[in-house]
Amino acid sequence: MVPGKLLLLVDDEMLIAHTLEDALLEAGFEIRTFHDGVSAVQAFEASPEAFRALLTDIRLPTAVRTGSTLRIVPANSRRPLRLST
Repeated sequence: MVPGKLLLLVDDEMLIAHTLEDALLEAGFEIRTFHDGVSAVQAFEASPEAFRALLTDIRLPTAVRTGSTLRIVPANSRRPLRLST
């Protein structure tokens, strides 16, 4: 494990989430994976300082409706953000 490298991974496509999770775990990261924006925001809001970075699918159906990415990013402007489609 890479100390202090807990990543928040959000993707509604199970295959993509699993593939990314496997690669990041192999690289030594700790991952919390969610398949919808609402659950990801709830986990983030419960412990915002725990997460080093956010990796998310920008086209999550719930993310569009809830603005989940916009709710996570401002909490710590130094947190890296990676958006994908």
